[in-house]
Amino acid sequence: ILIGAAYNGRTKSGRTLWNRIQMLDLIPFRLAHTRFMIAGCWNICSSEWLKYYVYLRLPNTVRGLVHPVVFTLMVSAYWHGFYPGYYLFFAGYAFYYLVEEGVDRKFKRRYVVKGRGRDLKPISSLRYRIYIACATLCTWTYINSITISFRLLDWERTKIAWGAIYYWPIIAAFLLYVVFKFIPLPAPPPETKKD
Repeated sequence: ILIGAAYNGRTKSGRTLWNRIQMLDLIPFRLAHTRFMIAGCWNICSSEWLKYYVYLRLPNTVRGLVHPVVFTLMVSAYWHGFYPGYYLFFAGYAFYYLVEEGVDRKFKRRYVVKGRGRDLKPISSLRYRIYIACATLCTWTYINSITISFRLLDWERTKIAWGAIYYWPIIAAFLLYVVFKFIPLPAPPPETKKD
C-alpha cells in the first residue's frame, strides 16, 4: 500500500480500491467448505499466477500422465523450496482435491443438489445445510492436519506429529477416496412430484 502497487482504481460510488495485490480474503477463507474455496481466498496472487501460468498452460501430453491439479500443486511445492514438508503438504492437498472430486460427483450431485454445471440447486434446504456443515468440518480437519508438515518442514517431525493423532484424518480421506472412486453407490431415490 505504501508504494501504491495495490491501488486498483475507484468504484462508481467513488470508494478507493486497494485490492490489486491481495493475500487473503479472510471471511470467505474461514467459512470455506471445500479445498477449492480455500485456495481461492488464500495467497490469492500466487494462486492466480499458478492458475494462469501453470494449470491452464499445461500441455495435453502432460495432462494425460498427471492430473493438472496435482502437477500445479507440485510446481507450488517446488516454488516453496526443497524441504520434505512442502511436498508432503502439497501432495496431501492435491490428494484431498481428488477426494472432494469423488464426493462431489458420486454423493453431492446425487443426494444433495440437482442441476448441471454451476446451475446447482439444493434438493432440500436441511440436507444441504447438513452437507455444508459436514464438508466444512472434514475439510478443515484434514487441511489443518496436513498443514503440520508445512510448518515443521521435516519428515521425521511430521511423522511424529501425524503419529500423535494416529494419522486418522489422512486415513479417513483415503477411505473416502476408495469409497467414492471404486465402490458403486446405489442410485438416488426418485424424485416425487408435489401436487
